[in-house]
Amino acid sequence: MPWYDKSKSQIVMLGGRRSGKSTILSSIVESIKRTDGNLFTVLGSNVTVDNRGGLGVPLEYKRRELAGFMVHPTRQGPFIVDMSSNQGRSIYTITIRRGNNADATFDFLDVPGEDMQQMIIKEDKDTNTKIQVRNPNYDDLNDKMASTDVVIIAIDTPYLIEALEDVNRIYNRIDEIEGLTNSMIARNARDKKMIILCPVKCEKWINNGRIEEVTQRTLMAYRNVINAHVQDPNFEIWIMPLATAGGIESCKLLPGYQFQEIEGDASSIKTGSIDPFTGQIYSPEGRILSENEVFRIDKTRQAKELKFDDYLYVPLSWYRTNGSGYSPQFCEQPAYHIIRFLARKKHNNPNLFGRFFNFFGNHLQKYLDMIDEMERKNMIKTSGDGFYQVRNIIQ
Repeated sequence: MPWYDKSKSQIVMLGGRRSGKSTILSSIVESIKRTDGNLFTVLGSNVTVDNRGGLGVPLEYKRRELAGFMVHPTRQGPFIVDMSSNQGRSIYTITIRRGNNADATFDFLDVPGEDMQQMIIKEDKDTNTKIQVRNPNYDDLNDKMASTDVVIIAIDTPYLIEALEDVNRIYNRIDEIEGLTNSMIARNARDKKMIILCPVKCEKWINNGRIEEVTQRTLMAYRNVINAHVQDPNFEIWIMPLATAGGIESCKLLPGYQFQEIEGDASSIKTGSIDPFTGQIYSPEGRILSENEVFRIDKTRQAKELKFDDYLYVPLSWYRTNGSGYSPQFCEQPAYHIIRFLARKKHNNPNLFGRFFNFFGNHLQKYLDMIDEMERKNMIKTSGDGFYQVRNIIQ
């Protein structure tokens, strides 16, 4: 199957590296499994990669890995959530069933960060220098953006709220996302489009009653994405903050340093942080290291994010458990909204057989009836807990 297949309606997922795109999907699947089985059930999910090869991590493995971070009896302090990442381009296919045989299938494109860059850095073998060249994959993605129906933007909330503005823009790839979403086109009144801004890792702000702060910061940080389309009545733009784990919450952002950790007669190079208030040295696994366990700390080797010829120091994001276990919140909502949006778009466009057949097959009416039932039961969240439909220009 072509990666950016314009003949099919695929849901595009954008965001920074390790921002949580595939984690959103694993939490969506886990959350909708808990939906009333009389409405629909989840048949399964699978992941494929493009013909360049690579590794696509199954969603169930993502869920188990995330849950595993909450059970660690030897952990002493904050830790880094270093999830397995996809290598290359991945397509996640999720299938649900209404009744006995009304299957609906949804393809989610997990867009790798390198495809989002218009220009990339390559090594010039002739001169042995790094040069900027046009990204051959960017134009394909840009064309896909013009035809796609739904875009989910994963936002790493700790960097959104607590990092410097320049760090947030680079880490969450806001500049690239602005350029790509500008390519989205609603050709007429029936060609509706949906953009969902999904701040993830929101546990800290939900638990502290500060989730509206996340919504307001999202409005400001992504105002160019919003303002490009919000006055077009054919665009539906939402902010949906999610707690993708429940039992893990952001602790702090700290500068990252390389240090040499002593382990018996051996030593290894790791990246960690020093708490500026306590002087404690944190290792990524959640250990607090004593001076006897550290041979050397190199404060000149900070974690870096390369953007063309410039280096920007990016802090490390540290987490802690809060005792809630694996308990994602609100993660079913993007799925509910997407099903409603696509079913009604298909209903209002009976000639869109080709692109939409892969979603609902011959069972559209059953899903329209399901949506009506979900709305009667107030299952589709439209406000509260930071959820917000954007309808006006953001100044």
